[in-house]
Amino acid sequence: EAPEWVTEWIKKRNEKAINATIKENEPISAEKTEKQNKDKEKRAAQRNSKVANGIAEVDLLLRDWARAGLLSLQNKGLSYWEEKVARLVDAQANGLANILMALRDINYAAADWQRQCLYYINRLHLLSNAYRNIDHLSPLLQQDVRQSIGWTLKKEEVLSAPDTLQVTDTWLVAAKVMEEVPEQKLTAQYLWLYGQNSQKYALLLDFATPYSPLTILFMPQTAQKMTLAFYPSTTPLRALVNGNAERQVFERPTYFYENFMAMGDYFSQQLQQNPFFDKAPFWLSQVSLVPHQDKWFLFDQNGLYIAIHSQFGAVYQLLALSGAMPCDVFVLYYQQQLIPLGIWAGEEYVTL
Repeated sequence: EAPEWVTEWIKKRNEKAINATIKENEPISAEKTEKQNKDKEKRAAQRNSKVANGIAEVDLLLRDWARAGLLSLQNKGLSYWEEKVARLVDAQANGLANILMALRDINYAAADWQRQCLYYINRLHLLSNAYRNIDHLSPLLQQDVRQSIGWTLKKEEVLSAPDTLQVTDTWLVAAKVMEEVPEQKLTAQYLWLYGQNSQKYALLLDFATPYSPLTILFMPQTAQKMTLAFYPSTTPLRALVNGNAERQVFERPTYFYENFMAMGDYFSQQLQQNPFFDKAPFWLSQVSLVPHQDKWFLFDQNGLYIAIHSQFGAVYQLLALSGAMPCDVFVLYYQQQLIPLGIWAGEEYVTL
């Protein structure tokens, strides 16, 4: 027989579950619905006001940097960036705060620091102007702007929306990237997927905190037959798993981009639809890893080349696995550079 305290705990848990079910199924009165809608509108207005303050802060920063010049950013101390980031977090504009943290973390001793700096400054300027003119944008582009600034959609909102794009396919889990966000005490997990039949790419994004673990446990080099529901966007990429997943055999993808021209055409088309589209995954066929001075490049079959991003730290592993020969790889195109995430070494796929 269970101890009295265990019996009492089980009883309370069952009562709580029953009450929750009753509350969920009971009809909602018109007065309650009206109150919920008013509360929702009030919260939205408060959020818009806070974000507008954050946008004003960004505009002030951009004017200050334009007057002082890019070189002035090299001398900004950690306290400067922490203060600016904190103001944007308070304004509920975490997306803008992340851009400031990226500016803070640039290696200003690197040869290409100006290019990186201008990339993030241009993104801040574009988002600032887009938000001020958001009422003139299409509904999907409005979603892109809001999500880039820091709005989040609940899983239930994405799955219940009648116009949500849903794709059932055999999805290859091509890569997993883990990123620590110490300021927010978060661990971010990026799972990059490829649909064998739809030839569509997808991103499953998950977060862990000290109190909640990751919920998406797919491993690279596996395949899952499942339905993905995509977040609203002019260029849908981030998705959620809708329903159960059935394990499948991981096989070679059904389509590779054969040269950088075709890859660039696709990225340009996406960018025309969504100016905030900043990264895209690709399967590339028969590319070669080549060093030049202090940088590494991938060359395609036509002799075109793109630099390897400075974030990539496994260049010698990639060189060893390729045997210094043309190889098929899975890459992330970001900031006009490539981050290799996986390679087909013969008939075996290896993540990097």
